Amino acid sequence: MQDKKVLIILREFLPYCNSLGTALRVLKMAEFFVGKGIEVIILSAKGQQTSYFGYEEEVRKLNVHYLPDLLQYNNTKNYHLKSKRNGRTQSHIEALVKKIRHLIDEISTPDVGIYFVKKYFRQAIGIVNKHHIRNVIVSSPQHSTQVIGLMLKRRLSAKINLIVDYRDSWNTTRVFQKSTFIFKMLSESLEKKILQAADHFVYCSPPILGKINSKFFDITHKSLLVMNGFDPTIGLNTQKILPKNECLTIGHFGSIVEHATNFRNPALFFEALLNLNRKIKIVFYGAVHISESWQDRLKGIIEIRGNVSHRQALDSMQRMDVLMLLHSEREGADEVLTSKLFEYMYIQRPILVVGPEDMEAARIVTNYGLGYCINLYDQEDIVNKMNAIYEQWQTASLTSYKIERLKEFSRPHQYSKMLDILQ
Repeated sequence: MQDKKVLIILREFLPYCNSLGTALRVLKMAEFFVGKGIEVIILSAKGQQTSYFGYEEEVRKLNVHYLPDLLQYNNTKNYHLKSKRNGRTQSHIEALVKKIRHLIDEISTPDVGIYFVKKYFRQAIGIVNKHHIRNVIVSSPQHSTQVIGLMLKRRLSAKINLIVDYRDSWNTTRVFQKSTFIFKMLSESLEKKILQAADHFVYCSPPILGKINSKFFDITHKSLLVMNGFDPTIGLNTQKILPKNECLTIGHFGSIVEHATNFRNPALFFEALLNLNRKIKIVFYGAVHISESWQDRLKGIIEIRGNVSHRQALDSMQRMDVLMLLHSEREGADEVLTSKLFEYMYIQRPILVVGPEDMEAARIVTNYGLGYCINLYDQEDIVNKMNAIYEQWQTASLTSYKIERLKEFSRPHQYSKMLDILQ
């Protein structure tokens, strides 16, 4: 494989992204390819530096080309502003600005990143020609990034092997669909052209393919399921003695925003906790924005730790009795399969999925006996399941499992599938 070369294009990469989750799939994919003797170049946007999340050394070992990008700079700048006002209510001006942004998003097809794709295309053409690259992987969202791959394919045709990588659906779910008919049609037409141009289609969650086949055309013949998976090379001692906390301690790792339009809004879960007379603690790590009102009402129950490095997060997971995934958006929930689920697997703690009943994460947790699933939209179910979990914790009978039977979910196993489609 010494002569194989890959260009990976994505908008958000370390250290210019608001969360590790947006970059981790590509970071680990690149490391895997390099370990197989494949030359990898990454093209991404440069904004205001946020964090390496503990991966500075790994990123610096990769050949990353950053393009200065005003949009990414504003996105990462807003991230810092949100962090500073954690728990504070939006001002009228901030609310107005948000409405204006929403309008701009609606008229931008497929998203505001479309106004910047030409310069990425020019940079990508230069990289492909200079390094004689055959394989181009475009990873989204943002879905406008996929337009770069379409432009490359139209220019270079059979000279490149275009691999379209979906971390989320596009027009097959209302999460990314346009509300206005004309923009919706334009976006769907663009996605169809990209799917037709792709030599291979890679997707991270099983329901994604079925939705595309149903809405556009059957692309099963050139499709490949590559989930995110856990990283067995991180060197954690997963055989440590289970924690002995004074109360049932549940950890949530990743962003949380108490807002009606956010897909990780804990409000319904918090409402149910008010009716739970148990000694529990829920610890939140990451970009967490919970109002002072809820922090006061659930004082002693919820605890906010904020952002830590990825390694620190993994270490902290081992001190939890249960690890929680929370998703509050019904639309698109069926395909939710975040990297966090697989990291939880690796830690071998019981997993608690809180969200709509049809979540793909809930299906895996149920089928493999990894923990518990709660219907976020059923207050009675929340209280009953939390009581049951508490009673199991008291009797040291929480769900347990071994990582050895979950090797199919490791990143090396998942990424090895892609070796056959590289040229």
